[in-house]
Amino acid sequence: MKKIVCFLFAAALLFALSITALADTPLLSSDKSDNENGMPYWYPLNTRGFEDFHGENLPYVVDDADILTDEEEARLSEKIASIAEEYGVGYVAFTDDDLHGLSPEYYSSDFLHFNGYGVGDGYGAVVFFLCLDPSDRCWRTTAINSYEDIFTEDIMYEIDETVDYSIRSKGDFFEAFMLHAEYVENLFREISATENWTPEDHEYKYERDEYEGRSVGAPSPVKFVGAGLIVGLIGGLIRLLSLRKKMKIVPPSTANNYLLRDSYVVRNRRCDYLFTTVTRHERPKETSSSSGGSHGSSFSSGHSSGGSFSSGGRSF
Repeated sequence: MKKIVCFLFAAALLFALSITALADTPLLSSDKSDNENGMPYWYPLNTRGFEDFHGENLPYVVDDADILTDEEEARLSEKIASIAEEYGVGYVAFTDDDLHGLSPEYYSSDFLHFNGYGVGDGYGAVVFFLCLDPSDRCWRTTAINSYEDIFTEDIMYEIDETVDYSIRSKGDFFEAFMLHAEYVENLFREISATENWTPEDHEYKYERDEYEGRSVGAPSPVKFVGAGLIVGLIGGLIRLLSLRKKMKIVPPSTANNYLLRDSYVVRNRRCDYLFTTVTRHERPKETSSSSGGSHGSSFSSGHSSGGSFSSGGRSF
């Protein structure tokens, strides 16, 4: 009887340990088929009561959208690994082509939470997420937990300005990832070298322009066009005055001299329009709106299944 009791107790203990191990095991795997609930392969089936954990041996690059070559992925992984080892940063590059109905902010923050990318007692981590979902092609820099205090709205905007040209103009995603990694490396080097660092200590390269949504001092296409129009009008006016001086016109004494007598007679002064209906509608007043999207940075802060996060990025 004692042997049976001991056996059952041991079985129960092993079962409890296995459940604990599963809870702390990263969900990333080689099988990238969606879960039975339609969520991505790394998403837990039961998110209730989820608690942050420290994952082990996590990949630095998760290219689920398959936009990087093997060589690019290896180089980027090596770059991020060196940053993580040098400064103890929880940092990963992530791509996907399906948001599974979530916003890119929540999707990228859940990726960090559910895979254990948080480091330290504050479980801080940051991801550069490139999304190729046809309904929302965008990028997001998302920071969770203690990293929210580092990746502020101004920092996010500066990151967006850093990678914008590579993504939207050149379509060079690998270059954008490397630029992002260099920015994160320089940022944490600055933090490690500054006592009691705060975002106010950071020397910003770009400043937000609340009117145009672009960096202050950056060349504006509107300004270029306006300057071109002004120069063109001045040049045209000078040319017109020059030609006008060369004109020698002697007007007739009366306006009737321009007409041939009896050459045109108006007999009917009524105009009929067949099959025509003219209606008038009041023109709606134009309204201005502003959003994140392709011309500016969006920034959000909130709570996902695993904790708090902040996120900024643009659409393309």
